[in-house]
Amino acid sequence: MRRLLHAAVHHPVATNLLMLVLIIAGVGSVLSLNREALPHLSFDIIQISVEWDDAHEVAVPVLATVATTILPRLTVANAD
Repeated sequence: MRRLLHAAVHHPVATNLLMLVLIIAGVGSVLSLNREALPHLSFDIIQISVEWDDAHEVAVPVLATVATTILPRLTVANAD
């Protein structure tokens, strides 16, 4: 470690050139990264929650309607 610091102190031009090369390489790497405006995301789990005051009066018919509407459209993921 001392030899590296000694060389860096006694050769400032080489140290600055090394820093310049690293900065240019970093900028080039950032510019070549793959980026997407709207990336494709897939989620394996859906959680639905609803807060509803006085739901005890109509909970069972509403739950049945929601279940019969949503369940046929869901697909089951294979657990591999």
